[in-house]
Parts: sequence; structure tokens; C-alpha cells
Amino acid sequence: MEIRRNRDWKNKVWQIEGKGETALILSMKEQQLLKSLMQAGNLNPGHCFLLVNEVGLLNIYFENIPETAYDIVEFTEKPVALIMPEARNVPEDLLAKKKTLQAMFMKKNHFNELAMVQQPLIAIVLPEQAKDLKWLQQQDNVLILQDQNIRFPFRMRTVAHDASGDIKITDH
Repeated sequence: MEIRRNRDWKNKVWQIEGKGETALILSMKEQQLLKSLMQAGNLNPGHCFLLVNEVGLLNIYFENIPETAYDIVEFTEKPVALIMPEARNVPEDLLAKKKTLQAMFMKKNHFNELAMVQQPLIAIVLPEQAKDLKWLQQQDNVLILQDQNIRFPFRMRTVAHDASGDIKITDH
């Protein structure tokens, strides 16, 4: 089953892999599942990205977005990760200090089916110690699915906006 054709995200985690990297994709609505995965995998907000497929949605999740960040998101060919303070409307488990959130802006050509899903998604990029997934398989009532059509790992441009107003751009 492909991710974009999946209408029921209840208790489902999609595993995507490539070039030695592993990520898990789940619905943002599954907040209890997110909390459980974060604890079981010993993960932190630095491993998580809110996936956003439309520029206009950024205002839902961030209080103040500099115009420069909008320009970078719109005109960059790579996927763009925005790391900004003052996030809102997301589970607490996604927030680092000062309510900082990592959001990945997805264009269709970067994420294929994933960019067409019509609900907020979370990607958890697994650190080395969590890649064996035994901890995930031990979770009750969780269905682990795979989609081989999604390109991974994510090669991206990171735009970080700190509380002082400075913007730092990094290519990965």
C-alpha cells in the first residue's frame, strides 16, 4: 500500500529507508503514538520534522516567519527545513527549547506521494541507536508499513531563525 492512498492513519507508522538512513512517518493526529515512540526510541525533538506541503500552512505552525524564509522556501530547489521559535498548534513532543519546531517544506518533486497526503505528518529521522526497530516492534497496536517510492534520506537546505532575529542557512 502506498502512503498517499492510505486514508486511515490510526496506529500506523510508515518506515522509509535509503542509503543507510531510516525514518518513520506518522500522522500528527496520533499524539499518543508520537509520545510513545519518542519514549521507547529514546528520541528528542531534534529527530522530528513536521512535514508541510503548502507555503500557506506555515502560518498555522509558526508565530513569526521572516519574509526571507518565505523566499527561501519558495525559490530553493531542495527540500527546506525551517527551524524557528514560537511554534504553535503542534504536539509538545515536537518542540525544543523556546518552543522551537523543525518543519520540512515538501514540494511534490522531492517527496512524491508523501507531499500529496492531505493531513499533517511527522517524520522521525532515526539516530543510529534506534535503527534496529526492535523497540518499535514491541509497541502495542502499531502497524508498521513500508513505501519504497519515497526518496530518502532527505537532502535539504536548513533555514534557522533564532530569537535574536538572525537567520542561518545550511545545506546538507
